[in-house]
Amino acid sequence: MPTTQTVNLTLPTPYVNRLLHLAGERGTSLSELLRARLGLVAGVCQACGCTDECGCPDGCSWSDDNENLCSRCAKFLEGRDQFGRLAP
Repeated sequence: MPTTQTVNLTLPTPYVNRLLHLAGERGTSLSELLRARLGLVAGVCQACGCTDECGCPDGCSWSDDNENLCSRCAKFLEGRDQFGRLAP
């Protein structure tokens, strides 16, 4: 049984550009960042991909006990829907 699978994703260009920017900022690969954002890695913010070893540039901490969302992203996502848009 294979341990990896290939997945094809179609994402809006601005989202892809943001992911590439985040991966470059953190010195990680796009695949590692995507695994983190999909929640496949513990101790990684699912919104921006930061970790204990590589936090947000302005600093952050974990906003939940599961270490799935950093304080910087939690603050940004307040009052927003699942796509990051301001909720009506």
